[in-house]
Amino acid sequence: MKYSIIVPIYNSEKTLSRCLDSILEQNYPDAELLLINDGSTDRSAEICASYARKIPNILCRTTENHGVSAARNLGLELARGTYILFVDSDDYVSPDYFREIDRTLAQGDPELVIFAHRLFGRNTYEVPVENRIVRGRDEVLGVVARYLRMGELNTLWSKVFRRDLIEANHLRFNEALCIDEDMNFVFSYSLHVSRLNMIDGVLYNTSLENEESLTRKRRDYLCQQLHDAGLRRSAMLQQAKPEGKNARNLSSAVSWVYYRSAYSSAAELLKYDLTRKQRRAKVREICHVFSDCPDKLTTPLIAIPIRMRFITLIDLSARIAVRRRRN
Repeated sequence: MKYSIIVPIYNSEKTLSRCLDSILEQNYPDAELLLINDGSTDRSAEICASYARKIPNILCRTTENHGVSAARNLGLELARGTYILFVDSDDYVSPDYFREIDRTLAQGDPELVIFAHRLFGRNTYEVPVENRIVRGRDEVLGVVARYLRMGELNTLWSKVFRRDLIEANHLRFNEALCIDEDMNFVFSYSLHVSRLNMIDGVLYNTSLENEESLTRKRRDYLCQQLHDAGLRRSAMLQQAKPEGKNARNLSSAVSWVYYRSAYSSAAELLKYDLTRKQRRAKVREICHVFSDCPDKLTTPLIAIPIRMRFITLIDLSARIAVRRRRN
């Protein structure tokens, strides 16, 4: 089996058929679909079973609701393919998905592939990727550092992974995290990569249609989760001890994302009915949480307001950022 496609599913009855049909209509014989139903309460399990009865290379598993990380980990345990692909049940792949991935895998046996993707919904736009072959661990780390800063390292579904590299390094999703667990998986994987191919074609379509998505809900756990995820990335980096001209760039990017998370936590407060005084008191608490940055990390400029407790400036920056996103 060449590809194992892991699809975590939770209450996706409205979009699941679109997702699966986009894969199956390509009639690609050397792929298995692993449908992990994470305790759905709608018709998702029934839809999965109906596909599995008709298609031999579909395997369904239904578990209690333990979250997307647990679902993906179960998929990794069941996978038999040489390569691992992740697809979310709200999304769908492009018609040339397998053809383009096959083409780039034939070019130098890459350990990681990154391709362009499209986001659709209220606003539709493409996230481009340059057509490029990267060789050497240090050069790969340079790309990883750039993608960290862009906020694109966490897009599991725009990447191709080798299963043997995942298993050799005992890589799994951290089930204690519900924020940035995908970023941390890709980050840990990329620290072992020395051959990277990039495809400029749009091979994946990401849905922004769900108005009930987590990014629109209030998340009381966001600050602590972002903080914990950032500390884990720092620990991974220190354990890997990368060398070369891009090692410092990567360390700087890890630090920048860590401190940016404090601003994201401040922006989250705007979803709550708080007075300005109450909100700024919460911002002070956020600064305290993010004050224990590991000594190994460099200190970017965005860290200064957090370390110096410039509460008004952080609050203002968060409000400006949210206003820009809404516009």
